Amino acid sequence: MNLLRNRCGQGMTEYIVIVAIVAIAAIAGFKFFGKKVTDSITNTANQLEGTTGEGIDAGTSEIK
Repeated sequence: MNLLRNRCGQGMTEYIVIVAIVAIAAIAGFKFFGKKVTDSITNTANQLEGTTGEGIDAGTSEIK
């Protein structure tokens, strides 16, 4: 019975290590690409700022 519990504990430890590695990779990716993504979204929002959506009827979602 003790051997079975050790195997379950080993499996859980492996999952925890994998989750930690994925979390570290996600944080590193956000740190590396965060400014670029923010700038890209801001640029897109600024370009769309002048659009009014006049080509779409909001009530029916049909193109005029």
